[in-house]
Amino acid sequence: MPPESSPRFADILQPNGFRDELRFTLLDGDACWGWLALYRSEHGADFEVSDAEFVASFSQLLAHGLRRAILLAAAPTADEPDAPGLILLAPGGKVEAITPAAERWLDLLVATTPAEGDLPAIVNGVAYRALLIARGGSPDVGARAREPTSEGTWLVVHGSVVGDPAEGRTAVILEAARSPEIAPLIVAAHGLRPASAR
Repeated sequence: MPPESSPRFADILQPNGFRDELRFTLLDGDACWGWLALYRSEHGADFEVSDAEFVASFSQLLAHGLRRAILLAAAPTADEPDAPGLILLAPGGKVEAITPAAERWLDLLVATTPAEGDLPAIVNGVAYRALLIARGGSPDVGARAREPTSEGTWLVVHGSVVGDPAEGRTAVILEAARSPEIAPLIVAAHGLRPASAR
C-alpha cells in the first residue's frame, strides 16, 4: 500500500516535508509510560526493520526513565509545606543536625510533655525505640508514632538507627500523615469496629 493512500501521510506528513514515520511505545512491564514518533524528511530514506529493532532495544530504558521522572516530580521538595523533615541525633540524644522542614513540623506539634533537651518527648521516644529494636529488642511495636498538629492534621514520626546500633546514633523523620495512616483513628473516632470484632 503506497503511503499516499494514508490520510495521515497526505494531510500531515507530506505537507510538513516528511516521507516516513516510526512510532513506538515506552513500556515498563505491562504499563505504557509514553510513546515516541521519529520522522524522516522527504529527502531521506525510509525506515528499515533494523531501525525499528534498534529503537525497540532501548525503549524500555526510556520508559523506566519516564516513570522515575514522574515519581520525582510528584515528590515534595524541601520548600513545600508537607515535605518530610529529618533530625539526626548523636549518642545520648543531642541534636547533630536538623532540616528546616523538621523545625517547621516541631513548631506545629501540639504541646506534649517535655523531655530532656529541646525536643518533644515523642521524638526522643521514637528514637529510643529504634535503638531498642536494632539492639535486639522486641519488634512487636515499630519505631513510629502519630501525633496531632496545631493545624488539625496528623504527623507521623519514624525512627531508625544510623550506623552501628552500639554507637547510639539515630535519625528521626517527621512527615504528614497520609490517609491510610489516619484511617484507624477516624474509624475509632466514629466508634466503629472491624466486622470480625462484632
